[in-house]
Amino acid sequence: MSEEPKGARMNTRALMVGTLLTFIFTGRTVAVEPATVPAAVSPRAYCANAKMELFVHYTLGTYHDGHYMGTWTDPQGKPATDLNAVADALDVKALASVAKGMGAQYVIFTAYHAGMNLMYPSPLWGKVFPNKVSKRDLIGDLADALKAEGISLILYVHPDDRHDLTAAEQKMLVEKGWSTMVNITTEPDEKHIDPAWYATYVRLIDEIGSRYGSRIYGYWQDGPRCGGPKVQAAMLKHTPDAAIWINGGSSGPPATLIGDEAWNHKPDRQHEWAATVTGNWFASGGKMTRTPRDMYQTTVLWAATQGQVNGGIAWAAGPYVNNEWETGVAEAFKELGRLMHANGKAIYGTVASTSYVTSQDSQPKWGVATDSADGSTVYLHVFNSPKDTSLQISKASDGRVFDRATLLSNGEAVKLTVTDEGYVLTLPKAERWSDVDTVLCLGIKK
Repeated sequence: MSEEPKGARMNTRALMVGTLLTFIFTGRTVAVEPATVPAAVSPRAYCANAKMELFVHYTLGTYHDGHYMGTWTDPQGKPATDLNAVADALDVKALASVAKGMGAQYVIFTAYHAGMNLMYPSPLWGKVFPNKVSKRDLIGDLADALKAEGISLILYVHPDDRHDLTAAEQKMLVEKGWSTMVNITTEPDEKHIDPAWYATYVRLIDEIGSRYGSRIYGYWQDGPRCGGPKVQAAMLKHTPDAAIWINGGSSGPPATLIGDEAWNHKPDRQHEWAATVTGNWFASGGKMTRTPRDMYQTTVLWAATQGQVNGGIAWAAGPYVNNEWETGVAEAFKELGRLMHANGKAIYGTVASTSYVTSQDSQPKWGVATDSADGSTVYLHVFNSPKDTSLQISKASDGRVFDRATLLSNGEAVKLTVTDEGYVLTLPKAERWSDVDTVLCLGIKK
């Protein structure tokens, strides 16, 4: 995968949207879930201020390096080799339930990928490859299942998956006039833009858009190849103000947001970051490599970083054809969701704090901070707790003054003492610091 592009930093107060919150009271804990998107909020604006999402690769085929995705199995444990069997097998309600349970605000899902196998009955692609389009409208079914859970759908699209086609299949495209290149995998200049294929890709995007329109919120394009204003126009034609990400570069259809895939290299927190949780993008026999604590704190870190208005963290994992997940994934996502929902008021709908600033290069030693969208509250996320019950913090860098503090978890008052350096915050006697995140709510003096 490519390294992330150098993106321009954006106004930290821009696009303060998605503030509609649903409060669920469970004992002493206030749980906040990401809310159904208000109709007045555009897809781009909603996604720009989203904090966390699920990235799912689910399709059929082989990668050009010979890695067979048939490690997925059907319910009988046999290798999945039939596109319709793969499409029919996915339980979209179960997938939507996992996304909701982990606290995802949108799902990125493969409209197609390896081998150019389309997960809907495409009339366009079916003219040449009827065996590469599913009879089931899996994309439509998933969009409906996600909508029922208040979650939006982003479609993963690849600008040039011809490298996954056989030489005979590539020749069929040439004979159809949809491509001018045979054996693209051996072409000396793989980045050459083929005008015929470019036109085909635009037609494919237009078909997807005309079919799903407002049922999707945008596109996550895997690379800048086959770019330009015609692609962007096709993406925006049926989904006005669609969120558009480009992996590995800002060229291509001009991206309305900034994003990138990553394995283990240091990511840029000004980008939406798609990161694997098992070491691969699809279910292939792996096991969970990240802890819920790590995923949660990383998600909050993105939410608190100046300039992060690009969609937050996209945790990447996919189910097998039998709807099971790789070892530990379902359990980790469930625990991640518990943490996200418990502290949701201090995450969803917030913006990066201007009082205690987290940037790409630095952050407060005790953790990070977010601000409520209306600017009335600063949320301190204490990741690194002090040895005793008191936390020393500096004065607010933006000059704001605080006169009260409470625990987010139960609303109990936290003793706030003003010092020359700033403030000392002391927990109630019966409370202790969490080893994941203790959220303190600071009220701004009027």
